[in-house]
Amino acid sequence: MTTNDELNDKLDIIIEMMKKFDERLIFIEKNYNINFNNKINDVIVKDYGIDDKIIISSLESGQIISDIDLIKRIFFINIDKKNYPMRITSDKKIEYWNNNKWHLNDNYLYKTLLTIIKNAYLSVNNTVNYDYEDKLDQFLKNQDYIAKMNEEKYRELFIKQFKNIFVKDTNLF
Repeated sequence: MTTNDELNDKLDIIIEMMKKFDERLIFIEKNYNINFNNKINDVIVKDYGIDDKIIISSLESGQIISDIDLIKRIFFINIDKKNYPMRITSDKKIEYWNNNKWHLNDNYLYKTLLTIIKNAYLSVNNTVNYDYEDKLDQFLKNQDYIAKMNEEKYRELFIKQFKNIFVKDTNLF
């Protein structure tokens, strides 16, 4: 029969093995640009909970600040602070909640946020909302803006502004 001390020793060994495994995964992710947590489909928002008019207004502004405001509305407005899916760490980095734990992976976070914004914009930029000839120019302008969001320059500006706003916005966090 196994004693409590023997069970505790075995449990400590298992915990240590799990820590080493996690360290190896982190090493592989960082050094080989592989992301084992890449599950964008799990965190894509299907129902934005925002009136289409607000999404259209953000899209038509064509400004990064409006894109970030849309993220605020989706994830933070009318949500209890303890349930926020992102938080600021003590060293001013942004963590996000996914698969029942906190993650610190900037590339995944920003890729996901941009995908959410683009999907929200694509959901409203259609012929139902822009079916009149006088609105066709705005529809095409919106399409150009959505396409621009795939460019590295836009991504860099988005990340810079997102960090500045969310790290400095003490009311939010």
